[in-house]
Amino acid sequence: MNHTHRSPSVLDSLVAGKSWVGPIMDPTTVDWPVRPAHAALPFRAIGGRPVTPAPSTGLRYERNELGYWGERLRTNALAAAEVVGSTGVKRRWIVMIERLDGCGWALPGGYIGPEEDPCDAARRKLWEVAQLVVEPSPERHLMLARYIPDPRAPDEVWMATVTSCVSLGTYDNHRQLPKVVGALDARRARWVPAHTYTAVFKYLASNYDGDVFPADRALLAEVLG
Repeated sequence: MNHTHRSPSVLDSLVAGKSWVGPIMDPTTVDWPVRPAHAALPFRAIGGRPVTPAPSTGLRYERNELGYWGERLRTNALAAAEVVGSTGVKRRWIVMIERLDGCGWALPGGYIGPEEDPCDAARRKLWEVAQLVVEPSPERHLMLARYIPDPRAPDEVWMATVTSCVSLGTYDNHRQLPKVVGALDARRARWVPAHTYTAVFKYLASNYDGDVFPADRALLAEVLG
């Protein structure tokens, strides 16, 4: 059966005249197989319809609220600095933002623009959501693309991210860290101690009664240990 169930939120946006990232309503008219050839994560299109590279969500023929067909590529900025403690031991701190949608604390990030370099996109998002200026560096460290478990994603659209790791040097104490301020879609931005993932979790819980954004948990656990 070749049918498409569309989320009311998609149709409501179109009826209201709002811009939608993917105005194509029929996925069989998309440029398959050109799009998979340029995707960060390999996937297939069957019968002119994209299929998630992750396990099925149970929602096969729709794009739900994400307004696109196939992969949506994002960047995350892992901006880190070393802080020297009173005992002389260096501890890692990272920049995190509290999302406006109430889904927790996340790494600064967002969608990569057409033809935009992922590292440049990460620097742009650090400024847009945390007001942190990071100068371009010839030493760029990009992590491999990974699938993001987004609760809005059905089988025909999914989220992937590439993480740009940015080192901002060493500081004598955390009060000397560059100022960050929540902006755009961030309620606030903060430096968070991150020598381990457990340290991040405990700090957010005790200081802000907060939690890590679900889509970033596996990434942070892998990177921080």
